[in-house]
Amino acid sequence: MSKTKKKKEVKQQYTVKNAVVNYYLLLMLTVFPLFYTNAHINIRHDKLYMFYALSGALIACMLLILLVYFTERKNRPDDGTRKWYLQLSVTDYAFGAFALCCVFSTVLSEYPWYAFRGIWYASTGRNNGLLLMENPDLADGVAEGQVIRVEVGEKIIAHGRDYPVAALPRNLLDILNAGGLVSAMRRRNGLPDVKKD
Repeated sequence: MSKTKKKKEVKQQYTVKNAVVNYYLLLMLTVFPLFYTNAHINIRHDKLYMFYALSGALIACMLLILLVYFTERKNRPDDGTRKWYLQLSVTDYAFGAFALCCVFSTVLSEYPWYAFRGIWYASTGRNNGLLLMENPDLADGVAEGQVIRVEVGEKIIAHGRDYPVAALPRNLLDILNAGGLVSAMRRRNGLPDVKKD
């Protein structure tokens, strides 16, 4: 086989699907790490929405490519080509296995709806400097905007019902009672508290 035929075959193997995936990876590896708004204050949400936008565009393009592929395939006479599943690469099978693992993981999780939506930890204050106290029943028993009472390290009281939470370590309670980490460290080292104006 001559070199020109080999080059032609390689060019034919680089399809629209490959180009879409390459552009997606290019954006995920160059734009995604640098994208933020409001001086990093909303970085978690910015990254999440950027991921949704890029991945949604990738999925839409792939669905369009599949639609065109199957539409064209119906219009062509059967030329005896291999079945579609025999044309998949090792990477395609690996991605399919990964997708199945994600589906099983979500379906078999303790809270599948939260796992699917990704909100169980996303909206609970993680990385926002908030004290996390969790109870799996609380999300279903309290609506947004309702007033609750919190007994730190013991329970959350809502609608007259107690929702127990895990006890907090003593050092964390000291930080909370001191009004923050700096004040707690100053107290621990025998330094006077800084007056706040």
